[in-house]
Order: sequence, then C-alpha cells, then structure tokens
Amino acid sequence: MLAERADGSSHGAAQLILGTPFPLEGLILSQPAAATGVFGAEAELTTQLAQSGDSLLSPPWRIIYRLIKAEPALAADILAEFHVQGETTLVSESLAHLAYDKDRSERSTELSISLEAGGLFLERLYRSEGADWLHDRLAESVEL
Repeated sequence: MLAERADGSSHGAAQLILGTPFPLEGLILSQPAAATGVFGAEAELTTQLAQSGDSLLSPPWRIIYRLIKAEPALAADILAEFHVQGETTLVSESLAHLAYDKDRSERSTELSISLEAGGLFLERLYRSEGADWLHDRLAESVEL
C-alpha cells in the first residue's frame, strides 16, 4: 500500500515514512517484501529511514537486525553504508546482536531466528567489504 501511494517507487514510499512515527519494525516483521521495497531506495535515504524510528523502541540496529531475516543482502548493504557515514557504533551494535542468535535459537524454538539469513548477511559483507573489514567490525562488536 505504501508503494502504491508513493506512485510505486521505493523512494516515494521511503519519503512518505521519513519523519513519521511509522512502525518500521512491524512492517518488516509482517510484510517483509514491502519493507524490502521501501528500504530499496537510495542509500542515504535508507539510512535516514532506519534512524528515523523511536530510538528506544526501534533503534537502528534493531531495524538492521529485522532486515537481516527479510533480505540479508540489503541489510548488509545498509550496514556498510552506515559504516561509510561514520556510524561505527551502530554497525558494532548490529553485529553484536547477530552474534547471540545461535544461543537464543537453541534456548527457545519459538523465536523467529534464521541462522541461514545471518550467514547470508555475513557472506554479503565478506564479499562486498572484504575479510579485513568484516574481521575489524566483528572485533569492534565484541568490545561492546
């Protein structure tokens, strides 16, 4: 519905949401394909969108975490863009939350955790940013 209201463009849909209290996390969880379309806008707009939510209820790292399951490659690209923009703490926080997925999935089968999506996400970062970059970002996340 968002894309339709924005003339079918992901850019238009992202512009509609930007600066509103729209529940991005809910959109990602309930309509992953639509969310992927919205987050498919240009990199700068996408990072603004991820940061526009409620910083307590839906911080940017949680948006990235939710996007990993919906579209791992897109989540990796957005995370890499955050790093380019100097948002190193956000990058570290996003990776740190991913690190606990295996343990959490073993403790509770009711959680909606996809280790496969996490693997695809890390693979995309490895291929696009390189082994050294990924190693350094993971080391930073361990220090949190």
